[in-house]
Amino acid sequence: MVDKMQQLENLVIPENFQYEKLAAISNEALQKFNKIRPRTLGQASRISGV
Repeated sequence: MVDKMQQLENLVIPENFQYEKLAAISNEALQKFNKIRPRTLGQASRISGV
C-alpha cells in the first residue's frame, strides 16, 4: 500500500489539465479539482469528497 501511495505521488498532473474532459467525474469533484489544482495524483486522492 505504501508503494502504491508513493507511485501516486510521482504521477504529475499537467498544469493545464482540463478536468472537464473527464467523463466520469462528479460536479463536486470537478469544482474541487479546479479550485485546488492538485499537482500529483497523490494530492488529488487526498481531496475530501473525491
